[in-house]
Amino acid sequence: MKYGVSVESSKEHEITSLLDALLGNSNPKRAVKLLSEEKMSVDIIINTQEIKGKRTALHLAAQYGHENIVVLLLKRGADASISDNNGRTAFQYAVQFGYGEIAEVIYASCSTTLNHQSDNGETALHIAVDSEQLEIVKWLVSLDSIKIDAVTKDGYTALKVSEDFVHNKEIEDILKMKGAQDDIKPYLEEVPALVNNVLSISSAVNGQAETQKTLVKDVTNMQHTQDLLIETTNALTEDNTMRDNIGETAEDSLISKIFCCCLGCSDENH
Repeated sequence: MKYGVSVESSKEHEITSLLDALLGNSNPKRAVKLLSEEKMSVDIIINTQEIKGKRTALHLAAQYGHENIVVLLLKRGADASISDNNGRTAFQYAVQFGYGEIAEVIYASCSTTLNHQSDNGETALHIAVDSEQLEIVKWLVSLDSIKIDAVTKDGYTALKVSEDFVHNKEIEDILKMKGAQDDIKPYLEEVPALVNNVLSISSAVNGQAETQKTLVKDVTNMQHTQDLLIETTNALTEDNTMRDNIGETAEDSLISKIFCCCLGCSDENH
């Protein structure tokens, strides 16, 4: 057992050799040699995560700027959607450390990484702004599918991160030119309408005048209220004409979730 994976000794050696070659940027040439070997046990090795940080070889290659290794890993089947122990992807590592060309390579392989949110809700755009990666910010906001006003769990948009912590006027100007918001109020103005829809539905179902008052109290005091509001904000920044796999609009889905949470439903029952 090594790096959290139980394998036969020869394959275990390949796994540890690849990760060790990349950990601490110790021996990238060794990593290239390993990835170039036809006999390499690709299915096991490529996406193995280290124990401590849960990074894959792709995370490490992106962190240290080895574009050639990133390309080799992706050709070998590396999964760019895998997150480390903080919920960050290799794409976000490339963005954080300023490797724009690597970020573009990974994005071309896995476009869903663009708006992926880490455990604290940061997207690549949040990270690029926080790291003051100006050129990467320009590239990210040029992409049609970017969620420019995605919100972290603390309620920060990318523009708000710059205004409150980074104070980079050039980045702020770029974001504002693309219509970025510095807070979530414009979107949260739509929340009362969603809640009212929930209350109307519940009242019709239960046929009781007190139902609305009870649900208002539940929504106000609910432990996950903040998460719901942030999820609502992120959903409302998307195109509500897009349907998910069960045929609901983003708004319909949010209404269902709020309604279910108010009534104490479990995810399994919803």
